[in-house]
Amino acid sequence: MRDVGHTAIIGPTGAGKTVLMNFLCVQAMKFSPRVFFFDKDHGAEIFIRALKGYTAL
Repeated sequence: MRDVGHTAIIGPTGAGKTVLMNFLCVQAMKFSPRVFFFDKDHGAEIFIRALKGYTAL
C-alpha cells in the first residue's frame, strides 16, 4: 500500500501560496505523483502546462 498525502495551503492574497505549491510540485516530480491543483484564479496555468499538465474549468 502506498502512502497517501493531502495538503492544504491557506493564506491571504499575495502571501505566496501559488509559488509554494509550484515549488512543492516540482520537488515531488521525482516520485511521479498524481497531483490535483485547484487554482481558481489560474495563477499557475503556465507552470502546469510547462509540466505537461492540463487545466480544466
